[in-house]
Amino acid sequence: MSYDPARLIGFRTHMQQSLLASLFEETERLPLSVSDLTASIRGTLEKGFALVWVEGEISNFRPHTSGHWYFTLKDEFAQLRAACYRSSNQRIRFRPEDGLQVRARGRVSVYEQKGEIKQAKQELKKAIEINPGNREAMSRLASLPVD
Repeated sequence: MSYDPARLIGFRTHMQQSLLASLFEETERLPLSVSDLTASIRGTLEKGFALVWVEGEISNFRPHTSGHWYFTLKDEFAQLRAACYRSSNQRIRFRPEDGLQVRARGRVSVYEQKGEIKQAKQELKKAIEINPGNREAMSRLASLPVD
């Protein structure tokens, strides 16, 4: 294929016109409502993270009169709101408390009224405390089944 400067200039002009046209569209795109956006995010999260294990430290633990437990799971960089409903709590063999390291399994979703990501816990286990500097112990722990 031979080099054709006129063709290249024509292509460049076409691309510039397309770019300018897209920047100044005549018709404005309709925005999503807050409800529509949070519902869409919720659907995407629920499909992508059906059941997931998360490990972190419990903070802001609050038992409710309904029997549900509400708390935050956190690590040094992030936090995640969590709820354990009464039906799941009956199978948990310890009472959660602030500062406790746990492994939690549950469904990830969005609490649409507040726009917050949360995880509904179905299972909660105490995490084995190890020295983070001990790589051998960490690799043995990672190879253990999580049941």
